[in-house]
Amino acid sequence: AHPGDSASRAIHLKSGTVIEGRALDVTRDAVVVEFAGVHGSRGTLKRGDVLPSDFFDLLLENLDPKTADDWLGLAKEAAALGLHTDRMWSLQNAARLDEKRAPDIQKDIDACRNACSDLRLSVAQGFLDAGELERARKFLKEVMNEYRGCIAVEKAKALAKTIDENLENEREKASKILDERRR
Repeated sequence: AHPGDSASRAIHLKSGTVIEGRALDVTRDAVVVEFAGVHGSRGTLKRGDVLPSDFFDLLLENLDPKTADDWLGLAKEAAALGLHTDRMWSLQNAARLDEKRAPDIQKDIDACRNACSDLRLSVAQGFLDAGELERARKFLKEVMNEYRGCIAVEKAKALAKTIDENLENEREKASKILDERRR
């Protein structure tokens, strides 16, 4: 939030630019902003220009969901933005408010959890391919701990085993090199 103005906030763009201002209107496609410090100014930011997490936060603030249908609509927006965690959270709120549809919503939550665990697994694989074993290990632990019951957990365990073997091999190599130097 912008100091001194509770309605102002930082809006992060994909380009790296941060805009300070107050959201006047939020639609599914754009945000109309009044820039901080320039009373009466207006600018429109396209949905594709704003970081997905910031756009979701703006939608959440604007919609102020109170019904299960509101939360389900927000979950759809989160899915469109690629925000699995926000989608799961929205679906959980919808299920809490509508017990009759909760079993169907739970199926969506499970599908979302699987997609999220696959995404985290692919990030871990990318770190592994880049040789960043500790970062890969961190993501794999998250998959194994936070996404129990998901399909990706078994793959994560296999990758974690590979990382542990690689780390052990590196330690052995380092130990041999150190022993050789000492001799």
